[in-house]
Amino acid sequence: MKRLILVVGMSVLAVVMAKAQDPAKVDPQHYKVLLDNEDVRILDVRQKPGDKSPMHSHPKHAVYWLTGSTLKFTSSDGKTNTRHTWWKSSVKLKATRSILS
Repeated sequence: MKRLILVVGMSVLAVVMAKAQDPAKVDPQHYKVLLDNEDVRILDVRQKPGDKSPMHSHPKHAVYWLTGSTLKFTSSDGKTNTRHTWWKSSVKLKATRSILS
C-alpha cells in the first residue's frame, strides 16, 4: 500500500511539474534568465517573426516591451488571443499557461 501511495504521489508530482513548465527551460533559444532571486525574476525574451515557443507557464508577472510587435497566444484550452504591443509599453498579467507564436 505504501508503495502504491508513493507511485501515485510521484505521478501527481510529475503531472504538476509538466503543467508548470518554466519558459527558460522549455525554450532556452528564446528565453534567458537575467536575474532570479526571492523578490524578482527577469527574463530576456527575443523572438523573430514566425518564431514559436512551446507550452509554458508564468506566475503573476509584468511585461515591458522594448519594441512593438504582434503576438499570438494559444492557451492550454486551445483558445487563441492576438496582442499588439507598442514600444516601451508595459502590462501586469495574471498567471498564465500558453504557447507563444
